[in-house]
Amino acid sequence: MIILTSGGGIFYNFGKPDEVELHDVTAGELEKHIADDEFAKGSMLPKVQAAVNFVNATGNPAVIGDLKDVKNIIKGTEGTVIRAN
Repeated sequence: MIILTSGGGIFYNFGKPDEVELHDVTAGELEKHIADDEFAKGSMLPKVQAAVNFVNATGNPAVIGDLKDVKNIIKGTEGTVIRAN
């Protein structure tokens, strides 16, 4: 599954001086951050939840990334890859 956005992959502390873009993360790690309310409800949260649900249901990875980077997302050099625990 690939989810394309207008703003890149998944960031912790998005918009803050200490924001960090994630490149490879497990569904379990993201579930902890969802529980801690770390993703914007009307923005990144639905995308992250959909990716986590997909990974948990299928065991296959999901990727979230910027539409303009789609070729590199497919190559595996851009975006955030979400893997099974």
